[in-house]
Amino acid sequence: MTDVFSRTELLLGNELFQKLRNKKIVIFGLGGVGGAVCEGIARLGISNLALFDFDIIQPSNLNRLISADGNDVGKMKTQAAKERTLSINPDAKIEIFNEFIDGENYEDTIAQISPDFIVDAIDSLNPKIKTLKKLARGKIKFISSMGAGGRMDPSQVRIGALSDVKGCGLASRIKRVLRNDGIDISKIKTAYSEETPVKPFPAQKNDSPQRGRTRGTQASCITVPVTFGMFIAHYILAELIKDCKNTAQL
Repeated sequence: MTDVFSRTELLLGNELFQKLRNKKIVIFGLGGVGGAVCEGIARLGISNLALFDFDIIQPSNLNRLISADGNDVGKMKTQAAKERTLSINPDAKIEIFNEFIDGENYEDTIAQISPDFIVDAIDSLNPKIKTLKKLARGKIKFISSMGAGGRMDPSQVRIGALSDVKGCGLASRIKRVLRNDGIDISKIKTAYSEETPVKPFPAQKNDSPQRGRTRGTQASCITVPVTFGMFIAHYILAELIKDCKNTAQL
């Protein structure tokens, strides 16, 4: 039992912990939510990660990006997340991909990784929808983050079906497209907030470069994105434990 994860191993038991640490998790997007998921997974002792993001860390990211500090400004988000994860778990095996997942490159990417679980923390609408279509029609377990920006109250964060999400503009647009495409949105698990968000502000000069449609600047603070991340990390843990127990019964 290593000192770093000894308390986790006590909680889960040695046999289950050893099975879990060998699982592989993919995270699409390493912003406030995705970075927090990465942190949670790292501290659970799960040692195989594939991290995707094309963005560079800006000073304006540091108010909510738990995987980075001031020394990381100018680095790729993937590199900063890898370094932080290895500082927690030096034995972790981390693949980083400085690319934009948009649904078009999904199948080839997943084929070479073969993950046990996928996290969609993409914050661009059209790439997120394209990726969710692939995820919903595939066989790999996944969870998708809805909008965390413009909110402050972590007590209103929930895990539930996409069909249950209300008051989230991002979720509303996604639901409409997926329904029209014949996808059962009640079977898509999400992290979301019941808090009414503040509206985006005009784009700020210090924003990260954008792809696709022009978007305003979404106000944010650390409390809600990090709570999304920890809820997602717990959901992944619970699902992987369920898988391990079901496999043991076969």
